[in-house]
Amino acid sequence: MKKYIIIFIVAFIGGICGFTFGDLGIDMGSIFIFIPVLILELILFVISHELNHGFAAERNGLKFTVLYLGPFTFKRENKKFKRIKGTSNQLAYLGRAQIDNGEILNEEDVNKHIKSWIKALQAGPLSDVILSIIMIILGFTLKFYVLIATTIVIDIFMFLPSYIIGDGKHIKQMKKDKVFSDIILYTYSIAGNTPISKQSKEFLLKRIVEDINNNVVTKENLISMTLATQSAYQGILCEDLNSTPKGMEKIVDMAIKNKNMFLKKQIEQTYYKSLINFSIIYEVIINNNKERALELYEEVKNEKHDMPGEKLDYYRVQHVLEIYNRKSEILNENLMNPVFKGCEGITRIEEKVNEIILAKSFVR
Repeated sequence: MKKYIIIFIVAFIGGICGFTFGDLGIDMGSIFIFIPVLILELILFVISHELNHGFAAERNGLKFTVLYLGPFTFKRENKKFKRIKGTSNQLAYLGRAQIDNGEILNEEDVNKHIKSWIKALQAGPLSDVILSIIMIILGFTLKFYVLIATTIVIDIFMFLPSYIIGDGKHIKQMKKDKVFSDIILYTYSIAGNTPISKQSKEFLLKRIVEDINNNVVTKENLISMTLATQSAYQGILCEDLNSTPKGMEKIVDMAIKNKNMFLKKQIEQTYYKSLINFSIIYEVIINNNKERALELYEEVKNEKHDMPGEKLDYYRVQHVLEIYNRKSEILNENLMNPVFKGCEGITRIEEKVNEIILAKSFVR
């Protein structure tokens, strides 16, 4: 078993340093066994992980509507999966289960949904643990030690880091961070394949507005408050929100002041750029304050906008500021975030934002 783990480490270091297995006298036959077993086992783990997320969500009152596996997308209707034509570029995601909320109209609904989400999030990592134990026992039983090695490699290099920065982190946040929980409930209510009532939208958006107005912004909660503010900007644009949260501009300014916090991780860089871009659109369309919008534009114009959805947001900004006529790019469906292909709610929101921008901007 140690031989296979050593082979993997040597392959990784060798790729960096430029030497080959032949130079070290390692049996190439072992490598040809290791790699396909690793790939097949990884596929099995990803499928099990995502299905357990989705089925746990269903058992606890949520809705499992789309399954993403690598480039493939499967819509779930009437307990059956139907593949959507074309491919989905998941980028950082090997797989993803789209989970939709039910109606959320009061505190009881909120608490019930939070508990359901935590159970759904826990189910994926739990399946990894159980499957790992099965694979290791099977490897010892069959004396197929390469299976033990590939399982250890997958756990160490894939699922343990994924748990730390993904499911595990989100579980912890949902248990302790009300703002983050409100964002999850709002996002997966409006962005899913299951339409929710106007009353649910208003109730959830009102909670986010209260979070912005009632919380003191600190470095510790800045990421969550950034997400809440971006959601509020989007809600104001799409839902004709009457009362604008008083603290939004302060959160934007604090995010700019602490920009280095966001530069540490790619996903948090995306949060930052999305916040600034939506605040620019808001200042032009809602506040009619182009001077403030141009000041904010200075904060993002030299940033790279190459993650899914970022380029579309940036083109929207350039259009409303009358810097370039970006109408054709805004209407280009290929610039929408492909990670959420098959997610009808996201498509509806993106189309609504585009419609508002093209209707109210002066560039033709």
